Amino acid sequence: MFYARAFQVFRNERAALATAALLVFANAAAGVVKPWPLALIVDSVLGSTPFPAWLGRFAGGWNRAESITALALLSFALHGLQSLLQYGQQALVIRSGLRGLASTRQSLFETLLRRSMRSHQRSSLGDLIYRASWDVYAFQTFLQKGVFGALAACSALGGMIWVMARLNLGLTATTLAVAPILVLMMRHFGPGMTRLSDAAHRADSGITSMIQQRLSALLVIQAYGQEDREAASFSDRVSSSFQARLAQHRYELRYLVLIGFGFGVGLASILWVGAIQVSQGALTIGGWLVFLAYANQLFEPLSQLSHIGASLSDARAGMARVFDLLDAPDEGRPDTSRGRSIQIVRTATTATAQTALSEKGYSPSTEPIDRLRQGPSVGPGRIEFDSVCFAYGNAVPVLKEFSAVIKPGATVAVIGPSGSGKTTLLHLLYRFWDPVGGRILVDGVDLQEVRVKEWRRALAYVPQETILFPGTIRDNIAYGRGVAAPKEIEEAARAAFADGFIRRLPQGYATFLGDGGARLSTGEMQRLNLARAYLKDAPMVLLDEPTSALDQESEQLVIQSLCQHAANRTVVFVTHRECMLSIASQIIRLG
Repeated sequence: MFYARAFQVFRNERAALATAALLVFANAAAGVVKPWPLALIVDSVLGSTPFPAWLGRFAGGWNRAESITALALLSFALHGLQSLLQYGQQALVIRSGLRGLASTRQSLFETLLRRSMRSHQRSSLGDLIYRASWDVYAFQTFLQKGVFGALAACSALGGMIWVMARLNLGLTATTLAVAPILVLMMRHFGPGMTRLSDAAHRADSGITSMIQQRLSALLVIQAYGQEDREAASFSDRVSSSFQARLAQHRYELRYLVLIGFGFGVGLASILWVGAIQVSQGALTIGGWLVFLAYANQLFEPLSQLSHIGASLSDARAGMARVFDLLDAPDEGRPDTSRGRSIQIVRTATTATAQTALSEKGYSPSTEPIDRLRQGPSVGPGRIEFDSVCFAYGNAVPVLKEFSAVIKPGATVAVIGPSGSGKTTLLHLLYRFWDPVGGRILVDGVDLQEVRVKEWRRALAYVPQETILFPGTIRDNIAYGRGVAAPKEIEEAARAAFADGFIRRLPQGYATFLGDGGARLSTGEMQRLNLARAYLKDAPMVLLDEPTSALDQESEQLVIQSLCQHAANRTVVFVTHRECMLSIASQIIRLG
């Protein structure tokens, strides 16, 4: 069942929730006793009805003032006890709800991190952000307002109906006559509230998506003077969200108005029947007041149940969107837990590569350095593309029957016109995607048979768009390793010719970078990306247009750092720049 699965989110909170349930029952019991001090004052202190036998043993010798004081103190104690019980119950439920919310949000984020690039391309980033940020609150609503709201209301109803039936069966039947009408209303309005709540969630998600998209493209929007156009478009989206939420709340308000009329009919019936019984002597005034207090308390949990219907409808819509994302099939995601182990080693630079680098004035080391991996070695890392085909969805194939061989230690340039599949080639090597036809072999082993995590540990990647995270420069360089000594970080920065400009910054390596690496030039950001890759010290390095956005001086620094870092490694880079080709020992032309 859907709600059973939702409750599994809180399986680690069983002890706390069991304690909260006991407090709910104790609170309901206190609520049942709470009206009796008033009845005893009216009937037994101010009136002539004797105290009940169990109380007469204590209050038999009290005068009127003492009896009123004692019963008033008892009323105060019951109200205080109920408040403390409610506080304890709410505190436990809120904490458990927040823990369940945190757990769900963590699971959702981990799912998003592991989804394949193919799946992410088919989704709206803003919608994913909305689900992870806001839809997950539905689980907290489900627990607090749904499960425990219903438990509190039902326990209070059960206790009060039992006492009311013992007091006056006829008035109890009159009170409960409205209950079937309320149940029918909840069943009638429930599906509509769920449907409208889902539409409202989707409309709000569209707003989040548009904000994310437009802020990402802010430079283009301002450059082309399209602020007014985008504002008008956003206004339409806000209007759609407004209408969706308005329709949802109007529907809920119609439901609550009808529920209110039902309560009014029930209370009026109790007043009419009870007054007649009092006038006929069949019911004392104190008993009638107790019954009215119970009736009001009875209608309160009934009212809570009616609101719970709306809350559960809204929570169900949000939880369903989260479950849909968690359960969505991800055919493009490789299984990271299975496959063969593989060992990739750094090898001596090939003679062709040495010649190319020497002509540029560099003398890389030729000493092999082993990169130990788990499992048996299957070779030094010869890569073969065997009739590889790939297409994005149902689009025209980007690669068709592509074949090539990359030898260990080669420095390979991948060139070709835009759209010919250069970046796709790197992504296939990194297994962001897998070929739809053909094979990629590593020393004769199909890459899809190799454990993904082990394979990626042998690779370092520098994307075309520089990616830096909010944090210090030191943290950004160390990102690929997680933990690295300051000396190692600085050596990687020097290898990328980034150490000089870093030390000129006011805080040096401790300089904090904002979103997207604000405060740095494009060339400086690219060199930090190179330093990150160098620090990983992987035997294979993949670079996508590493100099495309750089000026000539920055480009020469990047080329120089690549030449030095290429020693004993396989380097594959995509480029459009002629000067980059001079350092390549092999060129692959696409298109």
